[in-house]
Amino acid sequence: MGDTDPNARTVRAYESYADEYARIVGTEPPAGSRAGLERLLDELPAGALVLEVGSGTGRDADLLEARGVRVRRTDVTEAFLAQQRERGLEVERLDVLRDDLGGPYDAVVTLATLIHLEHRQLAEVVARIRAALAAEGLALISMREGVGTDESLDWFTALWPRDELEDVYVAAGLDVVWHHAHAGRGTDRWNVHLLRRAAR
Repeated sequence: MGDTDPNARTVRAYESYADEYARIVGTEPPAGSRAGLERLLDELPAGALVLEVGSGTGRDADLLEARGVRVRRTDVTEAFLAQQRERGLEVERLDVLRDDLGGPYDAVVTLATLIHLEHRQLAEVVARIRAALAAEGLALISMREGVGTDESLDWFTALWPRDELEDVYVAAGLDVVWHHAHAGRGTDRWNVHLLRRAAR
């Protein structure tokens, strides 16, 4: 693959794969993601403001907005931005590693997105997410279970054991509210966490 920057390699891969990705994933969140989104909605008041990092095709934001939540849709991949704009939706380019996240938000949602960060980058990004939350704001994050990395595809994927993930979240100032483990495609296993900004 020859690219020394896993993040740049991942973005480049999705730029060329976005249409196929949209066909594969469809328009409805899978059961594991839906469980997390429904649990988040149980905690949010009508009209709550949510930042979604890595909106992709926009299907998760579609569900949230249909339930009365305001979503700031963002992605770093231009092809995904174009897909949503073609549907008449407002979506912004946001690089979670470099750009100001804004806020404060009632919640930040990032499902199957932070898996593309190198292990060393996760703690910094989670801390940035916490800083973007309102007092007692929530974060919904899903990550692939495992050890090391999966580089069998054109994009980079970091794997995390559940206990190490939770250590990162707590160290960044987020308390675990809820956890859901589920199977993905093939042998993939995922951990979905709902987290609350701690007072400390």
